[in-house]
Amino acid sequence: MNNEEIIVDKMNVNEEQATVIKDVLKEVGITTITVIEKDDALDDYYLNGGTDQGYRLAFRGTDTNNVSNTVIINITEDGKILIIKEPMGDVLYENDHVLNKID
Repeated sequence: MNNEEIIVDKMNVNEEQATVIKDVLKEVGITTITVIEKDDALDDYYLNGGTDQGYRLAFRGTDTNNVSNTVIINITEDGKILIIKEPMGDVLYENDHVLNKID
């Protein structure tokens, strides 16, 4: 599966939304997605009444709990990215702006 297919399959978005998500991930330095897992504990990051969904995305392996190989992404119901952040580190993307990049 390519990145867009993984995003469509795992994040429940359409192809157009997946392309936008893939492009933003590329902007923060993530070019290859290995695994995306839904994480209910990450839902509602912005306290939107439970409407935003949280995901863990592995990009250097298959373990989505490995802090150095994973980012957290929250998206709205319509597939808009709210935030991309490292689990124990920097916010990479928020409010439609790249703030940091993966080393």
